[in-house]
Amino acid sequence: ALANGRASSETASADSDVIKEGECPVCHAMHTNLSRKFCKKCGQSLRVDCLGCGTTMSSWESICGECGGRQADLHERLVALRFEESCLLEAREHFAAFDYPAASRSLNAVPQDMRREETVRMLADCSARREESTHLINKIVECYKEKQFDGLLPVVRRAVELRGDREDLRQALNQLTTRRDMRLSR
Repeated sequence: ALANGRASSETASADSDVIKEGECPVCHAMHTNLSRKFCKKCGQSLRVDCLGCGTTMSSWESICGECGGRQADLHERLVALRFEESCLLEAREHFAAFDYPAASRSLNAVPQDMRREETVRMLADCSARREESTHLINKIVECYKEKQFDGLLPVVRRAVELRGDREDLRQALNQLTTRRDMRLSR
């Protein structure tokens, strides 16, 4: 991959095991002058930035001379972080739509040993919100069946916070609010 005329460090790190010392990563021309910055045949940069510290290094180097970072390992971690970020983005969209099971599925796609704190925290929050909303909805249904409306307004209000996608909960909130307001006006 080319980025501003330079080989990206991802390409160099992914191919570092097969590129020989002095070899151009694009056209595979060999160079005896190892301090050369650009390929004598195709003009491709022979330098990349280390994925760990950003130091410029030869594209055929597999270990950074500055930080000791193994480029293949760093590349693997970078790919995993990007995957986790895409899963988090998808999970946030589901979360905002109150679809906690779908958010959890998105987050569970990230291997457990690769999860950062934000992913773990969001997974726990999805689970807690799903359990709490299920409990509250069951309580609301039971109270409506038994026509027990006293003290139900805060329960319904919290259920709407957790499941704003449910029209029936919003209607119940409006009914209970109207009922309370009528009682207060007497």
